[in-house]
Amino acid sequence: MNFEQQLLFFFSALGAFNGFMLSIYFAYSTKDKKFSNYFLSLLLLVLSIRIIKSVFLFFNPNIFSVFIKIGLSACVLIGPALYLYIVSQIKPSKAKKWWVHIIPSLCIVIILGIVYPYLDNRERGRFF
Repeated sequence: MNFEQQLLFFFSALGAFNGFMLSIYFAYSTKDKKFSNYFLSLLLLVLSIRIIKSVFLFFNPNIFSVFIKIGLSACVLIGPALYLYIVSQIKPSKAKKWWVHIIPSLCIVIILGIVYPYLDNRERGRFF
């Protein structure tokens, strides 16, 4: 890797690491224990996982396939996490049924992981 690629990798990885740290902060360290902070933490976590997967795949195409599968699975959780964060900010009482959105998304991730394993469908995974 030349200097420009190293610099790009450093700042990309630093951004994902900052996302992880902010996720931990919003989940545990805030003084206001608002329910929306947990959804913001979840959103930052799945976005950071997605970003770090893309960064490592770009700079090392021979990366471990389970890591790629986890990164692709995080894409499914971005939508529900964003929706729950917005709803919890607008109508906090409506966000109490968070499991109605998260559990089906996790089921979709598990079913797609079983039906379409990444090792057998690498061509489809390259587009994400």
